[in-house]
Amino acid sequence: MIDFIHSIEGLGAVAVFVVILAWPLQLALEDRARDAIFERRERLFDLAACGKLDFASPEYRAIRSSFEACIGYAHKITLGRLVLQRLYKFRPNVNNTTALSAERIVDEDVRGQVKRLVHEVRREVFVLLVARSPLLWILAIAVLTSVTATKGIIQAKSTCVAMTERFGALIQAEAAASFG
Repeated sequence: MIDFIHSIEGLGAVAVFVVILAWPLQLALEDRARDAIFERRERLFDLAACGKLDFASPEYRAIRSSFEACIGYAHKITLGRLVLQRLYKFRPNVNNTTALSAERIVDEDVRGQVKRLVHEVRREVFVLLVARSPLLWILAIAVLTSVTATKGIIQAKSTCVAMTERFGALIQAEAAASFG
């Protein structure tokens, strides 16, 4: 009987954690990610406004469209939704038009700035995906702990950057397919 009571108390503590901490945290991170993507979109607009990019260029339009799709997709993104979209709407040749568009920018300085913006947006959507998926919390902690223990902090950082780019590109492609 006492074990049953302890189990109920444990479940109650988890429920309180989810209701009081995890759910509002997810909402706050969603708002923060959307605001950050809006800010990246504004910086892209500023590059075009000062003449470094052409508003009518396909590169500008593709990248801006991708950022807007990520803004619209931010409130929907979860690990389960991403997996289901990949399973049921499988597109084997999903081109990463954002990265390809950034590579086509002629001016090297502007290309670097735009690629940084794209990376920052990918980081935001990846962090949001992790924040909205408790399973990924556990997985991320396990991966970072094992990589740090076996290969060190520098390798753990490069692993995080690689995961961010890979998943961020996937999320951007799904957002563009959903909203584009």
